[in-house]
Amino acid sequence: MNETLYVPNTAFTTWSNQHLAWLMYAIISTALWVWLGRRYASNAQTQQRIGFAMGLVGIVSWIWAEILMARYGQWETQSAWPLHVCYFLHFLLPFMLLYRSFRVFDVVYPIVMAGCLQALFTPDLQSGFPHFHNLRYFLVHISLVQSVVFAIAVFRFRPTAQGILKCFIFFNIYAAVVSVFNWFLDTNFMYLRQKPPGTMLDLFGDWPWYILGGEVLALTLFVVVWLPFAQFKRPR
Repeated sequence: MNETLYVPNTAFTTWSNQHLAWLMYAIISTALWVWLGRRYASNAQTQQRIGFAMGLVGIVSWIWAEILMARYGQWETQSAWPLHVCYFLHFLLPFMLLYRSFRVFDVVYPIVMAGCLQALFTPDLQSGFPHFHNLRYFLVHISLVQSVVFAIAVFRFRPTAQGILKCFIFFNIYAAVVSVFNWFLDTNFMYLRQKPPGTMLDLFGDWPWYILGGEVLALTLFVVVWLPFAQFKRPR
């Protein structure tokens, strides 16, 4: 196996050619999946299976990375457990598409579009391509955004204002659960114990103030990503 897949490196730089290539891949691959889903507009079951297959890309990349971490002695609690909210959701969203669940979509839309888009534009990542951390990071986050875009473009789902409140409640319940794991595992999932460097959380100071500021920021971003759909009524 090519050792560049698993030997740690610090070759990733935000807004480098590598980063831009990943963003271009995200745009092109999303367009292709949406085109494929719309091609089968008369067959709802086929559309749902296509969406499920698309979502499996992120899951397969996660499992593949877990295998490499175990094989090459790089298994670490912080990077191996899927407890960051985006990593947790990427196991859920393929089934949202498979069962065409608007209820799940309405809850996860704000956090995926606000959180995962930010993760793609300002990655918390050091390893460059083709290291498995790099591949997993981008494939998982791109898969999440694709799942939401697919639901909008193919299933014609539209997020609701009520979904913002539901998402915010889910976000806080999930954070409370993850904080327990952080306490026992000595981890920093969801950055609840220490903020990541070079993000908007720097505006709110140190712990615990950046967490309170992050709550306000999250709710604001949830509203912002919902605004383009404010004129649509909830689908029946």
